[in-house]
Amino acid sequence: MDTNAVIKKLSALGDRLAGVVVECPTNPLVQVCDLERVSESVHAEGGLLIIDPTVASVYNMDVLPYADVLVTSLTKYAAYEGDIMIGSLALNRQSAHYEALKSILPKFQVPPYKGCLKRLAHEMQYAAEKVARMNANAGQLVKFLKAHPAVSSVYYAADSPHHSKFARSDRNGGAMITIELAGSMQQFYDKIAVMKGPSFGVQTTLLCPFMYLAHYDLVTQEKGRSFLKEAGLSSELIRISVGVEPYREIEAVFAEALKK
Repeated sequence: MDTNAVIKKLSALGDRLAGVVVECPTNPLVQVCDLERVSESVHAEGGLLIIDPTVASVYNMDVLPYADVLVTSLTKYAAYEGDIMIGSLALNRQSAHYEALKSILPKFQVPPYKGCLKRLAHEMQYAAEKVARMNANAGQLVKFLKAHPAVSSVYYAADSPHHSKFARSDRNGGAMITIELAGSMQQFYDKIAVMKGPSFGVQTTLLCPFMYLAHYDLVTQEKGRSFLKEAGLSSELIRISVGVEPYREIEAVFAEALKK
């Protein structure tokens, strides 16, 4: 999130800089960097900028104007039932590299299975409505979690200082929330009555102990935990993907699990 430090690093690379990949928002802390300044810096150094907005989705984030290439998973949000493995790539027509990328990238494409495309086409008829409900539920749950004494930290895209610059609406924070607890993560995780899983942007509320899935080698060693702490990452993060269930039901489940 230190834009000046990022730009200083990019400038120091000089001619060695080929490209930069940015998650926007990031996973798992759901942060939004200052894409405008980062984009200007990358292009000033002659590099390409690849942006991945999967965490909040293209339904919520408008980042293509700052990218040369946009990559995103469609398994999340677009395929809100989580039943398709598929992604997409888009090129910015305003990019100085558009024509070159347009001719090169198709050589690396893996054609999708026709059945997946048909299923995706069906789900995308309703995806915008589903995503809007995820956004609304997540926004309400964030308010609840911030006010709860058992929750020490809440991370959400709409709270990031740069979110409004690149979001399609202030209400479009996406489905992902990451929290740290004041108490035992294990007790909470074992008690909460929601589906447990590593995906997000699906219509069923999901929850996972993200660092234990992504960085088990680090969280199980003192040296690794110290490394994560220095990087600003708690080993005890809980990542939530808020679904489309009636909000009162979602809050009730979290309230029950947070009681102790």
